[in-house]
Amino acid sequence: MSSSPRSTPRSSSPAEDALLAGALAEHGRRFRRRANVVAIGVGVAYSERSGRFMPGQTHGTRATLALKAIVKRKPKRLAARDRLPRTVRVPISDDGRTRVVRVPVDVVLQEEVLGGPELSDVGAVDRADYPHTGFPAPGHRLFAGHGDGSDDSPPGLDRGFDWDIGTVGAVVSDGQRRYVVTAGHVLIDPYVAGSVFPSQCRVGFALTDAGLHENNPDSPVPATPGDGGLVVDVVALPLTPRQSELSEQEPWGVASDSELQHFHGQGAVIRVERDHAIVDLPGTVEAYFDEFSGRINGKDVRFGPTLLLRCGGGLPVSGDSGAPVIARHPTNGSTTLIGFHIGRTTGSATAAPVCYVMAAAPVLAHAGLGLI
Repeated sequence: MSSSPRSTPRSSSPAEDALLAGALAEHGRRFRRRANVVAIGVGVAYSERSGRFMPGQTHGTRATLALKAIVKRKPKRLAARDRLPRTVRVPISDDGRTRVVRVPVDVVLQEEVLGGPELSDVGAVDRADYPHTGFPAPGHRLFAGHGDGSDDSPPGLDRGFDWDIGTVGAVVSDGQRRYVVTAGHVLIDPYVAGSVFPSQCRVGFALTDAGLHENNPDSPVPATPGDGGLVVDVVALPLTPRQSELSEQEPWGVASDSELQHFHGQGAVIRVERDHAIVDLPGTVEAYFDEFSGRINGKDVRFGPTLLLRCGGGLPVSGDSGAPVIARHPTNGSTTLIGFHIGRTTGSATAAPVCYVMAAAPVLAHAGLGLI
């Protein structure tokens, strides 16, 4: 016989956190119908006013979970039916007992996302920031290009190609050949309806890379950035045999869909190339969304599984698109790949800059790829 529901503070148990996260995700679906709400997710309570995450309710516990509501704007006057509550009461059941947990609702103002082909075009990147390492590994910058007949290619890169710069998110394989994962917008504009990736492309890791001067006979994976009505802004570019020999991938794990909730409030880093060195930009995993709507380069885009990363120091810049976002797994301490950076907001007086990250596991599964 189950006990009657009772209100209680949140637990510090990982298992109960998982139950609460699942209940919150289900509970929040009805808020998606509210005016001005573009996405609902689960994350860590954050105060925009104080610019910090809220601490656990007792000393030593993890940060408090919250329901995250992303909105396009915060109007001063809003009909009662469209207002979001400050908290929600969420029932969770475990071992025949039902408890009611009061959870805060964070309303996050969405700003324009910096990212995409308009801002990462190779012609706008200083030559000092060009890829230089000469081989593929996570965090290393790359050139990517496909034939378009243009005559304005930057010096050192073949004419007749549309060139861009991105960052290696991982070195992966389909069991027969190796690829590097990067953001899809490094190769094409994936936010245009009906976009497909070119059947052939070129990729290189320094201006001296021979791969920049001959089309790879293998095609990028997947063939299109679309997955139903969603955009998957991630692509895997095939490597030449020589590039494959030189490629390196650290022994990371990949966080599964069900594991991502364990990273709420955890520190994470974006691995990027800076001044001829590979560095880690710090951040905190704030929230996870099964489906996310963002405005990128003036276009409203619906993404699949997406992470929100609160920036903690140096910000990503043009050329960082596709970079790996990695964290220590909270239960076993292993280095874990949780996603690929696709863009960030500018930040303002009312909102700190945040990064948007495509969750790694679903996009790798969608492309039929795994880490080498």
